[in-house]
Amino acid sequence: MGLSQGQGESAQDKKGQDKFSCLPVTIRVIQSAIAESSDGGDLKIFGDEPSMLVLVAAAEEVQKQNTSVELTLNDGTGRFKARYFLTDPGVQKVLDAIEPGTYVSVFGNVRTAPTNHFAALGIRPVQSADEVSYHGIEVAHAFLKLRRAKLGYDSAPAIAEKPKEARQATQAVLPSQQPSPAEAPSGKPAMSDDEMKAAILAFLSKESPSRGDQGLAFSDISKHVGTSSEEKVRACLVKIVDDGDAFNTIDDDHFSSL
Repeated sequence: MGLSQGQGESAQDKKGQDKFSCLPVTIRVIQSAIAESSDGGDLKIFGDEPSMLVLVAAAEEVQKQNTSVELTLNDGTGRFKARYFLTDPGVQKVLDAIEPGTYVSVFGNVRTAPTNHFAALGIRPVQSADEVSYHGIEVAHAFLKLRRAKLGYDSAPAIAEKPKEARQATQAVLPSQQPSPAEAPSGKPAMSDDEMKAAILAFLSKESPSRGDQGLAFSDISKHVGTSSEEKVRACLVKIVDDGDAFNTIDDDHFSSL
């Protein structure tokens, strides 16, 4: 269908940028976007202007007519009207299966005239309860990915290294020094990337719930790991957030587990 074609073209045009041609959302996300654009500006979801939205919700009310169907959708985050116009007679059997209480998956766009509603371009009943759970995960993943792109975190920061000539010049000018007690190595073996990731995730899972909305500070996480440089710990945290296993809370130096 046209949806798949649009996704393919979007992927080629944006050349791998963190954007979604078909963005998963919840009703609360839609209502928040409408409230923020009440001054007449463009409707933005997670700071982006998607060409298509995907919503999974229960149909509380279903009003069927000859050429259209109107629904009141509820996904647990809010209620929202949706309207679908029948353009293909072959879809009639799909519409016949939709009754009050049926969970449906719809894709389309948000319209604010004559009233706020979801203009569905496609609709189908949900096949299993897993689709509802997976949709919630996809919404969270889309939010994290677009937020990271907006902040400019495309990848883990590279650790700058002095050129060989600069290191030699520094060594020639400065006498060799023994590390101070604060700088002395702890004697513990350095963690591998996988070991560090597992240690950080376990620490976040155990401690972040007790820290509330603020989450764990980077300094606490770095102190807990203990055997690696701060640069390596930060790079590991960036990858964990990028993979969707954790997220930033009040700023870029505070983290919490999902």
